[in-house]
Amino acid sequence: MIEFLLGSILSGGLSWAITHLYHVKSNKEQRKHYEELKKFISKLPEDFKKIVLEDKRDTLTVPELNDLLKKKTIDDSIPGEIKYKACPECGSENLVWDENFDTIVDVDVSDGEPFFSGTPVPGRVCRDCGWGVPGMKNHK
Repeated sequence: MIEFLLGSILSGGLSWAITHLYHVKSNKEQRKHYEELKKFISKLPEDFKKIVLEDKRDTLTVPELNDLLKKKTIDDSIPGEIKYKACPECGSENLVWDENFDTIVDVDVSDGEPFFSGTPVPGRVCRDCGWGVPGMKNHK
C-alpha cells in the first residue's frame, strides 16, 4: 500500500513538473509573440485598423485584404478614369479635381530656336496630404 502511495505521489509530482515546465516555456513564447504583434500593430494607421476590424471574417488572405482596401479607396461608380473616393496615401476623403495638376511640355526646334508650350493635365488631388494622380475627369 505504501508503494502505491509513493508511486502515485512520485508520478503525480513528475507529471506536474513536466507540465509546469511546458507551461512556463509556452508563456515565454506567448509573451514574445505578443510583443512582436504589438509592435506590428503599432505601425498600422488607425484607419487601416478600423477597416480590418469592421470586416466580419475571421481571417483574410492578401488578395482579400487588397480587395477590402480597394473598396474603401476606389469607387467604380465614379465616372471617368480616376475613381478614387479616398486618398490611398492618408485615407482622407477630401479629394478634389485640379484642372492644372500637371503640364505636358512640348518642345519645337524646327526653326533652330527652342519653343516651349505646355498643355495642362487635370488630376485628382488630396487637400489633406497633397497626394495626386493625373487623369481625365469625365464631365458626364
